Amino acid sequence: MAPRNPLSGVSVDRRRFLQFGAMGAGFLLAGSALTACSADAASTGTVASSLIIGTTTSINPLTGLNSSYQTYQYNAFDSLVRMLADATEPVARIATSWTSIDDVTTDFTIRDGVKFHDGTTLTAEDVAFSFTESIEKKFVTASILTNIVSVTAIDPRTVRVVTKTPEPLLMNIVAQVFIVPKAAFVAAGGADGFAMNPIGSGPYKIASGFDIDTSVTFEAFTDFWGTPAATPTVELRYFSDSSAMAAAFESGQLSVAHELPGSALQTLAGNSDFEVSAAFSGSQNMMQFNTAKAPFNDIRVRQAANAAIDSQGLIDALTYGAGTKEDGQLPIKSVFGYTDTITTPKTDQDKARKLLAEAGATGAAITISGLNLYKPLLEAIGGQLAAVGFKPTIQSNEAAVWISQFREGTDADLFFRGASYTGVFDADRPFSFVSSGNRPMVSDPKWTELYAASRRELDRDAREKKLIECSEYIKEQSYILYTYARPSVGGVTAGTKGIDFSTGIMLQFDQATTTA
Repeated sequence: MAPRNPLSGVSVDRRRFLQFGAMGAGFLLAGSALTACSADAASTGTVASSLIIGTTTSINPLTGLNSSYQTYQYNAFDSLVRMLADATEPVARIATSWTSIDDVTTDFTIRDGVKFHDGTTLTAEDVAFSFTESIEKKFVTASILTNIVSVTAIDPRTVRVVTKTPEPLLMNIVAQVFIVPKAAFVAAGGADGFAMNPIGSGPYKIASGFDIDTSVTFEAFTDFWGTPAATPTVELRYFSDSSAMAAAFESGQLSVAHELPGSALQTLAGNSDFEVSAAFSGSQNMMQFNTAKAPFNDIRVRQAANAAIDSQGLIDALTYGAGTKEDGQLPIKSVFGYTDTITTPKTDQDKARKLLAEAGATGAAITISGLNLYKPLLEAIGGQLAAVGFKPTIQSNEAAVWISQFREGTDADLFFRGASYTGVFDADRPFSFVSSGNRPMVSDPKWTELYAASRRELDRDAREKKLIECSEYIKEQSYILYTYARPSVGGVTAGTKGIDFSTGIMLQFDQATTTA
């Protein structure tokens, strides 16, 4: 029997593009038709002193501490080390070296002469404060610092980090804590006051008079410890609508467009004035079955759902072909723990119907729940499942409701959990969600032990094998509905260099230049 349209029974506008997820959240950005023009026709070929970047990723309050994966953090602040996509070893930043004292104790040596933007010298005390303040005030990063017992300054240039248990992801974790000056942070009265006049130690400092709802201007910091910023002034403009940003980009108002609609891959193709590309964004959908109740407590029903899904059909319809299949496992290629020995289950609607019938679940009513910003994806999945005999109901929720479901649990049968790898790029991120929350969707002692074993292993090669074992078991048990990872679509004008969109929702621009 010929397979049906992968989006059968679903109205999905192919001009709509599923965009970004941070810690599982995201934005749906509508595509727009663009009219080609010569955006760079007046270029003289000389390097410009300023650069304008457009983004549809919101510019959070500029606290430095109470944010994650933000563009401003990576350009105006700095961390002990840096771990980005494909990194096998941490890159030294504020810390020049680190020494493992024992399995739970690590000393970091602070780089000499690092200056904050207010001219004060960064010390080990500032580092310790940034960690302890994040934990005590329950800032965003506190959720990844739960294994840390203490962070202390044992002398002006040495910070000691002690964990409860051996922590194989210690470098990934410390890479996500951006250091603030303790004295200025306290004097400002905490995060809210500090955000009015943020002070970091990165290659750029944040100019005064910004409005995070519209734009933030960055000025090169002349006392930065490392490679100087390539462009003296960078303006980061926020667009709530991707169509407006795409139009501004094409008309020459922007040199860089971050998180464009997928339609730009087609509308700007072949236009020599622009270069538009798509890369794995560091975010994936991660649709999870609720195995705590019928019908997905029956493995045959989970297998039926996976056999019904045409991932490529979803990718073509929702990402203009630029998405990346989850490939039968949660880690995506370039994420540590990925293996090419696992492949996506084949789409087979007849098999799906047969499995449903065997399980006595033909016509099973299921609820598919997720963010309302991902409604087209939820509807598309619902259409594919309906084609084989499920009766889906879509629940598209506001962010606050979805976050509550994510943390506290939900009665939904299929839940959009989402996962962002930015700053981590390790299979642990999605694995940590499988049995998480007060009402876990999976309660399986064998899975618990497999995952725990990966968290105890400090040897990189041995840990990689354990992560692969985790992936194999999840596929064997069909705990996840495999779809795809979203792409990050970005564009630069001719003459603009030094931008890498593979970092996803965060964009580094300290080495970016454009022609005047």
